[in-house]
Amino acid sequence: MTGDARQGEEHRAGEGFGSTSRKKVALLYGGLLAAALILLDLVIMAGRHLHAPKAEKGATTGSAVASEKIFWKLLLAALVVIIVSRAVGALFRRINQPQVVGEIAAGILLGPSVLGAAWPQATSYLFSPKVLPFLDVLANVGLIFFMFLIGLELDMRLIRGRGHAAALVSHVSIVFPFVLGVGSALVLFSQLGSATGKFTPFALFLGASMSITAFPVLARILTERGLYKTRLGAVTLTCAAVDDVTAWCILAVVVTVARASGLSAALLTIGLSIIFIAFMIFVVRPLMARLATHHEEQGHLSGAALAVVFSSVLLSAIATDRIGIHAIFGAFLFGAVMPQRSEFIRELVGKLEDFVAVFLLPLFFAYTGLRTNFGLIGGDPKLWMFCGVVLFIAVLGKWGGSTAAAKAVGLEWRESLAVGILMNTRGLTELIILNIGLDLGVIPPTLFAMLVIMAVVTTFMTTPLLSLVYPRRELDRMVAEESDEEEEGQRKWRVLIPIASAAEGHELVHTALRLARDHEEDTELILLRPVRLPGSAYRSGHLGTEAAVAKATDALRPLVQMVEGAGATAVPLAIAGSPGDTVERVVEEREPNLVLMFWRRAPFGRRLLGGTVGHVLRHADSDVAVLIDPTHQGLGLKRGAEIAVPFGGGFHEEAAVDLALRLAEASGATLKLVGRADGDDSAHELGERAAQAYEDTGVWTVAAPVDGDGDVTGKLVEEAKEADLVVLGVSDKWVKDQNSLGDLRESMAARASAPVLVVRRQGQPGQRGPSRWLRRQREWLDEEPEATAADEAVEALTG
Repeated sequence: MTGDARQGEEHRAGEGFGSTSRKKVALLYGGLLAAALILLDLVIMAGRHLHAPKAEKGATTGSAVASEKIFWKLLLAALVVIIVSRAVGALFRRINQPQVVGEIAAGILLGPSVLGAAWPQATSYLFSPKVLPFLDVLANVGLIFFMFLIGLELDMRLIRGRGHAAALVSHVSIVFPFVLGVGSALVLFSQLGSATGKFTPFALFLGASMSITAFPVLARILTERGLYKTRLGAVTLTCAAVDDVTAWCILAVVVTVARASGLSAALLTIGLSIIFIAFMIFVVRPLMARLATHHEEQGHLSGAALAVVFSSVLLSAIATDRIGIHAIFGAFLFGAVMPQRSEFIRELVGKLEDFVAVFLLPLFFAYTGLRTNFGLIGGDPKLWMFCGVVLFIAVLGKWGGSTAAAKAVGLEWRESLAVGILMNTRGLTELIILNIGLDLGVIPPTLFAMLVIMAVVTTFMTTPLLSLVYPRRELDRMVAEESDEEEEGQRKWRVLIPIASAAEGHELVHTALRLARDHEEDTELILLRPVRLPGSAYRSGHLGTEAAVAKATDALRPLVQMVEGAGATAVPLAIAGSPGDTVERVVEEREPNLVLMFWRRAPFGRRLLGGTVGHVLRHADSDVAVLIDPTHQGLGLKRGAEIAVPFGGGFHEEAAVDLALRLAEASGATLKLVGRADGDDSAHELGERAAQAYEDTGVWTVAAPVDGDGDVTGKLVEEAKEADLVVLGVSDKWVKDQNSLGDLRESMAARASAPVLVVRRQGQPGQRGPSRWLRRQREWLDEEPEATAADEAVEALTG
């Protein structure tokens, strides 16, 4: 049989498959089901007469039933914790606070201090004594993997080669509060006591809790405020990195002392710890580097590699726990010896971080909140006085010590105060230490509650105090002064182009190059790629930020080549932060003549003034043009194309005419000014503006007055629809209502079949429109009590 014949036979057989009628298939299904049920019934009837031997003792117990009840209650508790943590964290973000502060507060809200006091039955039901041990296990597993992530983020470059100044500031910010904390133990130990009854571990733990800085939260604040690469940011990050490493080493020694039964046991633990550290550095580190190299060769993170990493994290945690220091130190150290700045680490973090941050860490906050009982302080004035003393010593030691040391090494007072404020941040790192102290019985529950208050207050106060010392404009000015300044005397026409994707970038650059006239001005296009901050709310994400910024910078290279090939200057910028805030900050630093943006329809809603575009239109101190391209084919203006500008003499419409002329001049298009003809004067002024445009630029400009009789709105829309591009200046009412471009403007922008360029001019005075226009005719942007139907229709187009 030939190949063609065989293929034909197979094709005919394939055509027969599935051709059975639905009725026949239903009958077959029914018969099969009936036969199965009959057979099942026969088996059950036969089995009823059988006798089973007695089960072996212990083979079945009631523990399975009890575990099932605990299991669903644990799931319910986890569900409540996640929902409340995310909700409260989001609320704190709205008031410009780190999300971690809100999630710590959520844990306290669910504990005996708030929910337990207001509705004790709810706390008892959700977090019963049978559920708490399982919650504790999940929280500690989350803590181990979180410390592994923190170790991955430890950037040794911040510590190496930074000189003695940063080390001095960092060590003063540790030693000063540590000594104050140990000194305060003389009073607090005799008043509050300790489960162990030993003064030395109590005093050392109190000192350690006073000296901690939350490096992840601090770095996150710097990154979100754009201070990451300023001198203030570099100094503070370096100090915090040194502080972080030193503080964890101190804590390891303190835990060793607390756990050891005597001096010989403590020395043995320290000796084993040194051996373990050496093993991790000289044996494990090279092995992990080889694993990273293997990953790069493979091109993806395999399940086997992931299993090796997770197993190693757990083994390291077990090792340090058995040595006599806490399990978190092993996880942290294993993360620290991993190869940094590799694709292997970035992919590993992506696999692990969200699960730890969204699910496991909120359980740790909830467990901490359940152990925090402000009722132990109650209404006792003496205990509240001790709480105030603890807070005062913590702030004085950390903020005061850091500020004084920063001033001593040459920083100005304002910078020194800012360093002190940032170093005073404690956050999640403080809670980790406090839970270790409570688990070891070193600190009592009352002091634990006081120190939790201290951790929350010192972290909460960071952002407002930093804003007080460095207001937003001062921060922007500092960033601008430390950025590359333009040479004096060089005049450029500068366009800032925020870019979200490659396709948008090409269209915006093409449009900007057309807007740039070849007259006596150099053109500079600032290609801005805002990079949303990677990482969770609990980590600084600064290594991930560097990688994301580098990737975004590489993505800008084709656009840079496109700009430079056209003879203009390209300035690529990739900046981490919120897109709207980033654009606003760059506008203040670079002072562009125009911000050119692209509007994309959001997955939910269609509002032009929502999201980043709305933020920039409202807040950017520059002219703004927003390109809306429903055709997705670019402007494509050719010689003879038509650009329409609805024009009524408004403030923003003049800027629209200017941009339209630039585009027409570059493409050979014609310009059509569409306006209302309400008498001879109106038509005359429209013609005068068209003549002036032609005289100034040589662009063929025509006036298209619309008769005020009949459906004026329809006529105006039809005039605009015939154009290849519509350039819309926003309503002059924008100065008083920045939530609307004007009803019909937004409608045209959202529904237009041709590209639309929406223009908002900077510097609008409080008065709406030119005074002469208001005198000569009823201003088509404002409502008039006696307005006719035609007037209202025209107003709908323009206001």
